[in-house]
Amino acid sequence: MNGGGPGRALLWAMNDLVSRHVPHQRAGPYLFRTAEGMGAIWSSHGGDVTRVPGVDFSTRMVAAVFEDSGAYRTTRVVGHVIPKDGRVWVIIKQKTAPWEMHDPASVIRVARADGDAVFLNAGSPEAEAILAEVGV
Repeated sequence: MNGGGPGRALLWAMNDLVSRHVPHQRAGPYLFRTAEGMGAIWSSHGGDVTRVPGVDFSTRMVAAVFEDSGAYRTTRVVGHVIPKDGRVWVIIKQKTAPWEMHDPASVIRVARADGDAVFLNAGSPEAEAILAEVGV
């Protein structure tokens, strides 16, 4: 990956799973279906708006979770993205590392699906029911 500042380092190496370290002014879970939506968060994290990673939003979307700035041994990551019943269920898992992670983020690119995004914590009854229904 080329340089370009912390925003550039944040989001991409165009693989389907990426974690990078950069301060996150807008921490939380997101489901991006437009370049404009992703670009707004990208720029709020210090990324150059002229260098937002290319995603074909006609066929793909991006699920992400950004932690608040700080040091973590356990962080949230995108575990599953499941289109079902007119919604897109994003299951957020916990990840523990043997080292301290600073300003962690989890970002994945997945096939585009329509429906409202619903973010659930792994292990919750609702998340477990959805995972069981789809055989995960």
